[in-house]
Amino acid sequence: MDDDDDDDDDDDDDDDDDAEDDDGEDDDDDGESKPFECSCCGKGFPQRWYLERHMHAVHKVFVPQVKLPTCTISVFGESCSIVVGNAARHCLTTQWFTLPHPSPCSNEGKSMRLEQQQQQQQQLQQQLLQQQQSLQADQAASAQSQQQQLALQQHALNQLQQHQQQQQQQQQQQAATHHLQISAFSHGPSNPVSIGKDPSHIISMGISPARCLIGSS
Repeated sequence: MDDDDDDDDDDDDDDDDDAEDDDGEDDDDDGESKPFECSCCGKGFPQRWYLERHMHAVHKVFVPQVKLPTCTISVFGESCSIVVGNAARHCLTTQWFTLPHPSPCSNEGKSMRLEQQQQQQQQLQQQLLQQQQSLQADQAASAQSQQQQLALQQHALNQLQQHQQQQQQQQQQQAATHHLQISAFSHGPSNPVSIGKDPSHIISMGISPARCLIGSS
């Protein structure tokens, strides 16, 4: 049994040596550039497929030939453009986007919606403020117009009262004058007086010249 185990170990060592020999094709040309370097051991290779075969044979690492996909999910009219590392990650990312969880794009869309709502609220507040200011201006103009109308009415009423008072005063003066005239005529014959020798003046006083002359003699 020990001999068989030793034989198996020798076979594994031979396989590793063969893999190293196959990967060492670049050892023949020392002047050839080796841009592809192994991340495990630091060994350089002139071509990529040499590096891939070395990684698989020596380090047991399989390098998949998968093109990095780009997520093209459109959220609110804009592409996500998330680059994933492999197919599995791409699937997980795609599934994560399809689930109802917040994503960077959805968060951006939500912030855009919130900003739009804030702008709409600001516009509505400005419109309400303008309407309120316009209403206040109309109320002030209406109040001023009413005050002007009241002032005009009061002025017209004052003028009418003054005119009525003037008419009453004139009527009172005319009535007093007429009363005096009536009193003078009613008391004239019973109280003859000698005023002068001018008959015209005597006649104007309502006394006959003959009576006046008789009284004076």
